Amino acid sequence: MREYPSNLKIIKNDLFAMISTAVPIVSWLLFFALWYFKEIPGRRGNEPLTFQEDGSFILIASLVLTAIGVLFLWRRFQDVKQYFEEGIDLTGTIVEVRFIKDRGSVVCSYEYENNTYTGKTRVHKTKETKALSPGDKVNLLCRKENPKKIILKDLFLEA
Repeated sequence: MREYPSNLKIIKNDLFAMISTAVPIVSWLLFFALWYFKEIPGRRGNEPLTFQEDGSFILIASLVLTAIGVLFLWRRFQDVKQYFEEGIDLTGTIVEVRFIKDRGSVVCSYEYENNTYTGKTRVHKTKETKALSPGDKVNLLCRKENPKKIILKDLFLEA
């Protein structure tokens, strides 16, 4: 039986999917805060944002960022699903886990067709990704055409 990734797990653990989701949400929160309060104080000597002067710009920016975010998110969903449909199922060993604030990367070493590869995948800092450590065995999916491109399979499946 074929396993399929969960869209919510993709958004939660994949860095690019999280950014594609967060940026439009933050822009809409800014727009609605400005609409509700009519003015947001400026910082560090800057003029305050007012709904009358800045509302239309923030509305247009929110619409554009939403369209771009939806396209990027859809593309990332398709990309991860393609790994699950066409990718090679492998077991690898984590070599390095690195986080800077909420962004991170995981480097894994694995064998494919009698060659040893090292692949890197970008992750968002969550409870699941913080639990990863060097030396852990993980299930990977790699691309046939480019075995250096990997994702950590278990991060995208419901438990």
